[in-house]
Amino acid sequence: MQSFFSNIGGRSMLIPLWVGLIAYMIWSSKNKKKKDKIKEQEKEDSLKEGREIVTIGGIYGKIVSVDAIYAHIKVDQGVKIKILKSAISKIIDEK
Repeated sequence: MQSFFSNIGGRSMLIPLWVGLIAYMIWSSKNKKKKDKIKEQEKEDSLKEGREIVTIGGIYGKIVSVDAIYAHIKVDQGVKIKILKSAISKIIDEK
């Protein structure tokens, strides 16, 4: 009987460890998502006319105008395209 209770006591000590580990993983995941969202919003807010960008599809161009959702970019002489602001992966020239 005594060995049965001693085994239970050893396992019950692991429960707080697992609960703490799972809580940390959940907190860490939410914190990373929050940081990524803030970074994405800062990037979208920094979009201005004349900035050179690259889209997620690899299209290189210069921003002509920016709306609430869209950005109009010039990719070549006389060629302008309308893209989602979220489709911009990188700002080339950091002014």
